[in-house]
Amino acid sequence: MKRIFMGMMIMLCMSMTNVHAFGTTIHGLNGQLSDEELKRDKQAYHPFVDDFETIDDAQGTQDELWYYENLRVHQVNGVQYINLLNENWKNDDISPYHRGMEIIRYVGNERMIDLRKLRDHEVVRIIDGNVFKKMQKVIVPATVIYAGKNAFGKAKVIKDQHLHKDRDGCYRYYYQISQRKKIYAGNVTHLLLKNKGVKKVKSEAVDEMFVAYKMTIKKGQTVPLDIRMQTKDHKIYTISHRYLKIKKGYEKATKGQSMLVKGNKVRGLRKNDRLTLEISPNTMTPFEYLDIDITVR
Repeated sequence: MKRIFMGMMIMLCMSMTNVHAFGTTIHGLNGQLSDEELKRDKQAYHPFVDDFETIDDAQGTQDELWYYENLRVHQVNGVQYINLLNENWKNDDISPYHRGMEIIRYVGNERMIDLRKLRDHEVVRIIDGNVFKKMQKVIVPATVIYAGKNAFGKAKVIKDQHLHKDRDGCYRYYYQISQRKKIYAGNVTHLLLKNKGVKKVKSEAVDEMFVAYKMTIKKGQTVPLDIRMQTKDHKIYTISHRYLKIKKGYEKATKGQSMLVKGNKVRGLRKNDRLTLEISPNTMTPFEYLDIDITVR
């Protein structure tokens, strides 16, 4: 069911935007597709096919389709990109390219581009060097954590204030931990909740990119959420709520709101009310978030 659901999501996205494959795989860029690849590209994920099994005979096995869709180079509006795959992508039926997209080339003729509108349900994380060097204006989404040297040439760049241009000419997104300490967003693996008494619950995800917790608070109590991030070297740092997106999910309230949420603080209003919060850094994809299930006692 999970694989079928993901297939439907991809089909919907591709039906909304003119997207096609450009090269064979991320290791085989050649600018041309073979006849078989062109055939697959035209057939891949039709918007009204609701089951992968129905297209197996025409295009090969399910696994071949799965690999092809996730390893190939895509093109939309002159932008060529590859999917950034998480380590367990072959076993991940939900979303094998959790990490977003990497833009590798631009072959269009426009002189202004807004990368926030590139694709639905996907986010730009990396932009290779020299990609937009001929542009006059580039609008960069807050999800971008790295842009290579001369990625924007002499263009006017509208970007998040935390995406800094370093001495090597590359742009990197940093979380400011203290006056002297900053963490490169590309080194962050996932978020943690460190409030006392919270319970970590089992997640269906194949890695730690989705983490779920349960916690209780008292009626009338205001609780600051102690949210931290873990890096690739397994170090843990407190992250300010100004770097986070906090979204209300499921809510059960006797009347009105179940709880007040302001910044990283939650206040319980009535007993037995319940709220789930989805919390993610600005730079992460919609699939990478911390899920907190809060009940008022």
